[in-house]
Amino acid sequence: MVLKYINDFGSITKKDLDELLMDKLPDSLNEEQKKRKIRYLVNEILNKKEQKIKNIGTTRYSIWTLKKQKLSRS
Repeated sequence: MVLKYINDFGSITKKDLDELLMDKLPDSLNEEQKKRKIRYLVNEILNKKEQKIKNIGTTRYSIWTLKKQKLSRS
């Protein structure tokens, strides 16, 4: 969902990410738990081996974009 949003719009801010995901998380979580979960999900995407997104903003004002994929020469 996050990767599709970035692909469609070019980037996603922290505010956009919260708006996109907050209502998708279970109501059993409070707001702080939801924010923590979103932070965890972003870190998972950032830290995966393929590292599909990168932060072009600051730590406080993050803006995530898709990383350009290197073309493999065969």
